[in-house]
Amino acid sequence: MMCAFDIKGYLAHFRKVYSTTSSLSYVFPPRTTVMGLLAAIVGKNRDSYYEEYSQLKIAISIKSKIRKLVFSSNYLDTDSISHSNLRGIKGRVPVTREILVENNGGIICYRIFVAGEVGEIVEAFKRGPCYPVALGVANFLGWIERFNAINGFSIFNSCEQLNISTVVPNLKSITIKPEPSKRIILEERVPRTFDSYRRSGELMNYLYEESCGTLQVSGKAEFFKCKDLEGELNGIFM
Repeated sequence: MMCAFDIKGYLAHFRKVYSTTSSLSYVFPPRTTVMGLLAAIVGKNRDSYYEEYSQLKIAISIKSKIRKLVFSSNYLDTDSISHSNLRGIKGRVPVTREILVENNGGIICYRIFVAGEVGEIVEAFKRGPCYPVALGVANFLGWIERFNAINGFSIFNSCEQLNISTVVPNLKSITIKPEPSKRIILEERVPRTFDSYRRSGELMNYLYEESCGTLQVSGKAEFFKCKDLEGELNGIFM
């Protein structure tokens, strides 16, 4: 079974695993972030869902044009506790953070597709999320719209050429046909898995079309075809 839903919000931040002092952000939520989002919707306890949800097939479609804003925040230096440090009189630590917004100041939207053992997830959507959903960090709250339980879909491992609506793994086994009107963006080193200690596992590179269009893809990957609310579409699992 497969299900699909939109997650929307005004602000988002999906921290890059290799960023240190400066908090850089991926343009879309990594697969591991989606796993955590699903766990929050179902009501799973922390650290209880890693193995179970690692078996899910997940794909993401970027539905709004994204741009990044850069903000600097001053954090308190608490390495040494003193009256002046805790009041921020001295010892401040400036930290830069990338924040995602919709290009024209509107609403950010991602459509997420999940296939596999999703019965429990479907029931959770029907009754409503157990915990509030967020776009990366807890104070960037979001909401769910347009949930769809999909029964008619197919998964296949190769194709001659398809218009793909989701982000595309940058695999050697696939070819993307360049189109003059489209700009292809590379997002590097995105976590795909993590272990029971929340340490990042496999990192993948992904490609997407800057203006939320499709990419013409051929070759071998984990493709799917389904009939969603807007009609038939093709995608690739992350």
